Amino acid sequence: MGQGAIIGVIDSGVWPESKSFHDEGIGPVPSDWKGICQQGESFNSSNCNRKIIGARWFVKGFQDQIPFNTTESREFMSPRDGEGHGSLTASTAAGNFVEKVSYKGLAAGMARGGAPLAHLAIYKVCWNIEDGGCTGADLLKAFDKAIHDGVDILSVSIGNNIPLFSYVDMRNSIAIGSFHATLNGIPVICSAGNDGPISQTVENTAPWLITVAASTIDRTFPTAITLGNNKTLWVRSPTAKLSFPKTVVGKRTKLDPSQTGTDGIKIFEEGSTRKEADPFDIGGGHVNPEKAVYPGLVYDTNTKEYIQFLCSMGYSSSSVTRAKVARKVTNVGNVKSVYKAIVQAPFGINMRVEPTTLSFNMNNKILSYEVTFFSTQKVQGGYRFGSLTWTNGEHFVRSPISVRAMEAYADV
Repeated sequence: MGQGAIIGVIDSGVWPESKSFHDEGIGPVPSDWKGICQQGESFNSSNCNRKIIGARWFVKGFQDQIPFNTTESREFMSPRDGEGHGSLTASTAAGNFVEKVSYKGLAAGMARGGAPLAHLAIYKVCWNIEDGGCTGADLLKAFDKAIHDGVDILSVSIGNNIPLFSYVDMRNSIAIGSFHATLNGIPVICSAGNDGPISQTVENTAPWLITVAASTIDRTFPTAITLGNNKTLWVRSPTAKLSFPKTVVGKRTKLDPSQTGTDGIKIFEEGSTRKEADPFDIGGGHVNPEKAVYPGLVYDTNTKEYIQFLCSMGYSSSSVTRAKVARKVTNVGNVKSVYKAIVQAPFGINMRVEPTTLSFNMNNKILSYEVTFFSTQKVQGGYRFGSLTWTNGEHFVRSPISVRAMEAYADV
């Protein structure tokens, strides 16, 4: 339930009077917490409690681009949320238990966030001016303060409009700020964006981020459809269409929603091709908390590997002949475990794993393996997909694989 954890939310602020932010049942403020409850317009220290233990606001960067005053807009020079998005994301992450909640009278019950007993630290960087937005300067300042204050995890449901995979682009303040947070042991959760579903529309793709996609839920609700003759039909459907509000474009970043859950129907890409969804569309899938607690093997990462990743960027396809990648896995299950490789090679690609068996013991908890890829057929063009799974009969640790051969019969 999140007891003792501090979740930092970088967004548009918070509406502290919301029932989601009451502090009944919440433990004391952690003794190592260094944050403050920054006062401002319609917000003072009494708005913080054991749930909202810290709140800051950052506006200098935004005002450098768009000067404004709160008498001409529904906004507050304080951590108070003038737009609503920050309160949504904060309550989704750590909203406390609220009874007798329903959706227009349907599905009445109790509402809560993912970690209802966790503490919240609010960092307001997005402002309800024009179409709303946040600047890179304010974002970086918020990351710095969150690291200093001592949050345990950061939620950043904000997107950007810079080119995809621009990890080293100096305009990508989210990638830069989250990199420093990760180096300080703080996981950063970001949104995948509002665009799509066409290719290359996902945002926040830096490998040190946990990027959350938008999806539907596996429930149905009765829906009224009124025809032209004023006849009303009540229907229900296992599919749902998400309609998001306008987001900010241009020189500033934009707010993104983050929803979870899905139904069991097969997923197809929208558009004329209607192809079945591949790993690029699906991503890592939904989190299974029970299996995540006891996964068997984990792919651990550290600062050195992220830096090596950044240094290896920028090579053209002609610079790469045969693709060979090395990976390390850490055994977090039974001490004496033996895992065997199950290889599903992409079509037209030869895929070799060495070794094919990993034997762990008390002295060997971390083992390495290599995977080599080269083309065997004329598969130039699109990406081909496969997978590598390590299993000991109890755990199945699967990694999706995508390969693209650039020349016929050529190594990749």
